[in-house]
Amino acid sequence: AVDDISNPVCLLGQSSIALTTSGGAFLAIYNFNGCLVDVFEYPNTATTTIQAQAVATHEYSSALLAERFYLLLKETTATQNVLRLRSITPVYNSTAVTISLVNNWNTTFVSTVDCKANDMVSYRDKIYIVGEFRQSLNAPTLIGAVQMNTVNSTSLDGFIYGVKDSGGSPALLFDQDLYTTPMTTHNGTAMGVTANASRVYLTGSFVNTVPSAFGGTVTMTNFGTANPRIAYVALINPSSGTVVWTHGMSSGGVATNWVRGQAITLNANNDLCISGTYNGNSIMYQNYANATATPAISTALGTHLFVMNWDDATAFNSTNEWANASTITSALSNRAIAATNDNVFTTGSYSSSMNMVNSSVTPIISSGVGRNLYIWRNELQLGAASITMQTEDVLTSKESNRTEGIEPEFTVSIAPNPVHDILTFRGDLPEDLEVHIIDAMGRQMATIDFNESREYNVSSLENGMYLIIFSGTDFQEKFSFIKQ
Repeated sequence: AVDDISNPVCLLGQSSIALTTSGGAFLAIYNFNGCLVDVFEYPNTATTTIQAQAVATHEYSSALLAERFYLLLKETTATQNVLRLRSITPVYNSTAVTISLVNNWNTTFVSTVDCKANDMVSYRDKIYIVGEFRQSLNAPTLIGAVQMNTVNSTSLDGFIYGVKDSGGSPALLFDQDLYTTPMTTHNGTAMGVTANASRVYLTGSFVNTVPSAFGGTVTMTNFGTANPRIAYVALINPSSGTVVWTHGMSSGGVATNWVRGQAITLNANNDLCISGTYNGNSIMYQNYANATATPAISTALGTHLFVMNWDDATAFNSTNEWANASTITSALSNRAIAATNDNVFTTGSYSSSMNMVNSSVTPIISSGVGRNLYIWRNELQLGAASITMQTEDVLTSKESNRTEGIEPEFTVSIAPNPVHDILTFRGDLPEDLEVHIIDAMGRQMATIDFNESREYNVSSLENGMYLIIFSGTDFQEKFSFIKQ
């Protein structure tokens, strides 16, 4: 798992071979210059195996440095499986080359059979965790938590927890499971979660039918062919856990086809983006509020990766704004999604070949043998898949927002890059502009009066990568540059 919301970047991983001890989980911390700051281990013991699950960082102020790390680790013993959520404060030393971690609090989620966290996101002082469990799941250290149950030890159920970081100790916001009413066909998951100030969205999949999903009043099912596995998207109140709505996605073709929702994200414009996999020749959007099914995407029969985009404001009352897919000839996984205001990125792995469809271009990635990593970019407004990358010596803001015949209100560029002494600013910018130069660990190195000078001498800075921030009313741009 990786989180790059703020500086530094945190990478939580797994090691079967010892880093310095007996293996287990590790947290690697990098600055935005790509330099490793430090590594912290969470080693296995003689009785407990430690597995990495998820990581999130958050900055509570405009200091440009993460003020909280949230780590989620799985601890497995002979008698139980425990998900342990840790709140950690990073302490940056004066030279900004090392870091220490101070543990604020930790809380646990306990299952006697098995449990797994699939995703975690933080928004201000709230943390949302989704995953799956068998038999039972409880949060014994959180006041008000209710034990979730399945019908037997082989049934699988999805869950979501909302936790508030109150500083000294965590507080339960809500706990919900997918199958609020246990069923014989208890086989569902919660795979991805995203949040803003007023909404929490999650995605996953279920088998056949789910009555009163996440404690709501709506039954999720399939209006068409009884596919064995159907994807869902749910909107939940971020404070109370109340379900606002749930909707599904089923696959066309034959009854053995399936759809899996695997990752979900929101960008700054509240565009909701979902990715996953499906087998069949189409995805049908299931609107449970009015019992209708609408085609969302059509392809040839086969196994596909899909990416969909909805306007958050429509609350799924209509079909998606656009959808895109790729055809995979062998094993496929979709692991993560991220979105800017202009692009959607998704990543995972595949075998043999990957052919992008429903696009103005049809690039084919082919490897022949083995399992391979992919990264796939879609233009958010156009839905066009692309795997091209362009670089320029002069970095210009708002370039990706431009459309034919429409120019942005303000633009800015910097040159040269890399720079030895004089860094020049160009562009038509607002009068109230502030310019700051930040080093790789988030320290402010300079404040520049843009109205007095359109250039700055960086010769006094040490060699390395820096961030320059242009900010004004309704305008902010950030660029990285290299001082040589």
